Amino acid sequence: MPRPVSLAALCVFLAVTALNAAPTDAVLVAGAKTSLYLNRLTLDPLPLRRSGTHFESNYVVRVFPVFFLGESGRFSIDLPEAELARLQSGATISFTGQAENSDHEKRRVTGTATAEDAASGRINVKIIVSSSLTLAFDTTYRFTGK
Repeated sequence: MPRPVSLAALCVFLAVTALNAAPTDAVLVAGAKTSLYLNRLTLDPLPLRRSGTHFESNYVVRVFPVFFLGESGRFSIDLPEAELARLQSGATISFTGQAENSDHEKRRVTGTATAEDAASGRINVKIIVSSSLTLAFDTTYRFTGK
């Protein structure tokens, strides 16, 4: 004979399930550093917000010691729902995107993301500045919800 499920047990189950789910409306990407010749570059993205099939945000790249080479702008990463589901299940995914700096110069963005769990992992972002210059940043990401 099946045992009846109490309303309290059902509420606890639903609350635990909701806490374990990884909302994907916003992503926090940690700042990252890389070197280029004798310069140190720092990428500071703001939290990315989901908009349709992509995530978008503003960014700032600082260059030390030649500060005037830094730039800021807006970028987006294309991530269809199926790829997002693969990432949350633990697969490594590739992505593409685009960036545009404040001088309206367009950049191509590529990279990979590897999940450590359903809500966070490691990400490699490559900003293709020209055919001979690609900036690569390795960092972490975490889905934060809304």
